[in-house]
Amino acid sequence: MTEWLAIFDEHGQKIGVKSRTEVHKEGDWHETFHCWFVEAAPEGNYLYFQQRSYQKKEFPGKFDITAAGHILADEDRLWGGLRELQEELGLMLTERDLAYLGYVKEEFQDRHLIDKEFCHIYGYQVQAPMLLAIGNEVQCVVKVDMGAFERLLQGKVDKVRALPVAPLPHLVMELGLDDFAPHEPHYFAHVIKELTRFIK
Repeated sequence: MTEWLAIFDEHGQKIGVKSRTEVHKEGDWHETFHCWFVEAAPEGNYLYFQQRSYQKKEFPGKFDITAAGHILADEDRLWGGLRELQEELGLMLTERDLAYLGYVKEEFQDRHLIDKEFCHIYGYQVQAPMLLAIGNEVQCVVKVDMGAFERLLQGKVDKVRALPVAPLPHLVMELGLDDFAPHEPHYFAHVIKELTRFIK
């Protein structure tokens, strides 16, 4: 089934609609939903990552945003995001559960695609153990100490511990920077800053 995406100029003004395949082939700006789960614990804050399915075309097996996806041309940004949360993690959340943390422009290019995104970022604070029903696009979900992850980004440590969230039982893993899907430095700077502010 063809997915249709709204396309934008570099200033965020809508200029048309194209298929997802065309958008990635021609490098059009489009909107995506990024939801980061964060947990406040006595020993520190945890950031939740999904491991992308090994069948994914882009970054198979890499650890990435808790839940994310493209916003379709005919759907509201937030409702599109709630759809992604249900599809990927099996969670039925509402707009009241999420906090909008702004957007980041991000570009990525390889031999398969030209990806130019307005990444609309949301935060969800985990309050209690969750029962996740992960979909076929996700291998597993883990949590990483946010301070340790920041030190990994800065090159101060080589590995971080990733604790299992779903499915359980699952082993604690040691992950290096190459195990995570790539994002531009300003993307993670924005995410960590806004999530730290969000959970206070």
